[in-house]
Amino acid sequence: MKHGGGFAVWIWALIALALSLLRVPEHIPFPYPQVLVAGLALVFFFALIFSSGLRRWTRRLDLHGLTLFHLWRIVPGVAFLMLHNRRMLAGAFAVPAGWGDIAVGVTAPIVAALLLERRTVLLLWHLAAMADLVIAITIAAGFGMVLPNWVDALRHFPFSWALLFFVPLSLQAHIAALYLTLRRYGAFREEHEPPV
Repeated sequence: MKHGGGFAVWIWALIALALSLLRVPEHIPFPYPQVLVAGLALVFFFALIFSSGLRRWTRRLDLHGLTLFHLWRIVPGVAFLMLHNRRMLAGAFAVPAGWGDIAVGVTAPIVAALLLERRTVLLLWHLAAMADLVIAITIAAGFGMVLPNWVDALRHFPFSWALLFFVPLSLQAHIAALYLTLRRYGAFREEHEPPV
């Protein structure tokens, strides 16, 4: 099941890459890309609640890996700020999204190193990092509907690939990490499971 899940993620990444290179997202108006991102996160969240198979698969995931994965957010964070300096992205989006992503990426290794002793820190970090993504997605959707030219860069590769793959996967990684962390406090445990 674990290998099957990994295979599905690779297929998802390749499909999203193909769609981005074919410039499909450039023809999709705001806020539909952001709605898709939110939908994928919600599907994973509710599937985790109702599917015992998905919960078993998630329990095999590594909390260190789920936390360190967010290192990737440094790259778009820097890119957002650079594009803002070139007047290609609205500052109201680029500044909070850029610095937020950089902060999340820089602190991810620190939090991952502390997670064995500081479960509360891990829980709060994932909540804050997920909130940063949700806020950025919301701002982008708002600008896209009112002043689409100021966030048009998000519809072009490589940002379109990130929006179709890395952003929803990051939200799902946060949800999985929160589930695993809360289980350490005794929440979400199956009746037949031994204590963690």
